[in-house]
Amino acid sequence: MAVAVPARVWGRVPPRPWELAAAVALALVAGPGRLVDEAAHRSLAVHMGVQHWLLAGAGALGAWALFGRPGQRRGPVEGGWRARPPTPGSRAGPARALALAGLVTVLVWHVPALFGWAVANPLPHGLMHLSYLGAGAAAAWALPRLPPFERVLVVLGGAALMGPLSLAMLAGVLTYPGYGVGEAPAAGVAMLVAMQVAWVGVALAPAAGRMWGRSRALRLAVLVVLVLAAVAGFVK
Repeated sequence: MAVAVPARVWGRVPPRPWELAAAVALALVAGPGRLVDEAAHRSLAVHMGVQHWLLAGAGALGAWALFGRPGQRRGPVEGGWRARPPTPGSRAGPARALALAGLVTVLVWHVPALFGWAVANPLPHGLMHLSYLGAGAAAAWALPRLPPFERVLVVLGGAALMGPLSLAMLAGVLTYPGYGVGEAPAAGVAMLVAMQVAWVGVALAPAAGRMWGRSRALRLAVLVVLVLAAVAGFVK
């Protein structure tokens, strides 16, 4: 008697609870929780070099949870769904648009007048933080879908835009409303360090994604740390 074999299908995986929970916890740590937010109000370096990058990281985790992470195992699965790793060059048009939108978003909020306006008003401040979440999600979705050369161009373009800005802050040429004049150099250093960490993260994302997918202990440990940090941020 012949046994029916389920069709081998490609498809998008359903939302991954581990990554989704980690993204939400990281966003709470970086955003409304006191753990980072209060330090960001006191220090421009923490605000620009830590809080905003953590928010972008939370957005990237959220995108991986919904659309599949870098390094996800290749191949169709019998009777199930498996995310096809993005083929470089597939959906390159939307990917270019999203990558550019993410870069522009980050750059716009570093204009001193806009940054000062956001810091002084709760609504635009919240909008700024949400836009960093979106920029991280856009980068996480777009970069794997760009051809390798264009991916390098995006990274170099980000460095070309943010590098001189960070150096101007380091030199004290740029100052930001709501923070003392002496805050800018430390923030410039923090931005330069954060950029290097971000580029290393982009390079290691496929390997990190495979390790994350294979190790339940790693996922649990990271999630527990993030949840505890999120809870600590709301406990007085």
